[in-house]
Amino acid sequence: MATFPRLKELLSECHLEGKVAITTPGCANDVLADPRVTAILVCTPAPHHEALIEAALAAGAMILNYGKCISLSNKVTLESYE
Repeated sequence: MATFPRLKELLSECHLEGKVAITTPGCANDVLADPRVTAILVCTPAPHHEALIEAALAAGAMILNYGKCISLSNKVTLESYE
């Protein structure tokens, strides 16, 4: 798991220890292959959104997209809602 200030403390406060994985775009497929993963929160630069969302959908995971664009392309964004 990547190291972030206060992360362990925050996970404990929210009762999420052992339930949250933090990953980078390069290893997202490994995380999505884990059957315990049911949702992802997209917190990456916009150029990575499309690939992460497509991988999550293919894995059957819910996507929590915190007010970020799905893609830099309007066409791709509209197609993702179909």
